[in-house]
Amino acid sequence: MNDGLRTVLALLALIALPVLQPGCNATSGGGGGGGGSGSLNNQGSAESSSGGGGADGDGRGGTTGASVVNPFADDGEAECLGLSDPSDDLHREFFELLNRLRVENDLPALEYSVRLEAAADAHARSMFEHDFFAHTAPDGSTEGERALEAGFCHDSVGENIAWGLNSRSNPMAAMDALMASEQHLVNMLGDSYRYGGVGFYHAVDESGDQYWWVQLFANDRSN
Repeated sequence: MNDGLRTVLALLALIALPVLQPGCNATSGGGGGGGGSGSLNNQGSAESSSGGGGADGDGRGGTTGASVVNPFADDGEAECLGLSDPSDDLHREFFELLNRLRVENDLPALEYSVRLEAAADAHARSMFEHDFFAHTAPDGSTEGERALEAGFCHDSVGENIAWGLNSRSNPMAAMDALMASEQHLVNMLGDSYRYGGVGFYHAVDESGDQYWWVQLFANDRSN
């Protein structure tokens, strides 16, 4: 995508930004509600959506109703949570910055899910490869559906995404951008979330270095 087209898309996103209650740019959702746009500038963009237990508000469209539970999830101690350590130092740093923010705001740290990491990494790469910047992919899949596809227990998840062109090249820079937006703080400081996973993708094209960041948040399994 060339810089001119990115500028047009950014302007369209600003025009389409819905009027919401302060700090609320998401729909709570079991099954596919979404979020709206976050901050935009000529070097990158950020958006957020919240899943079940997130903020109320009116963001992008999605289905409503009960959360979808992965049919392959165990009824006992859930293997589908995928609780483990981040896959590498970059994912670990990005996640530790998120948990540091939560602890500083008197919230419990999230437990890390490698299944959510897999979904986040896949979405970060997909946004570059399919030339889009949104919670809903061109094939119509949502953050909740991607979590299920990665083997997570349910689809009631929230998501933050950020992109930088020759900027936001490290976890701290990405977190600084996300923390500057109230919509993203709603997700990062969600008091009902218990699990998290982060994703990243770096690519180089004719425009320069592109950095794609994704955060996913989830509650305990919904009934």
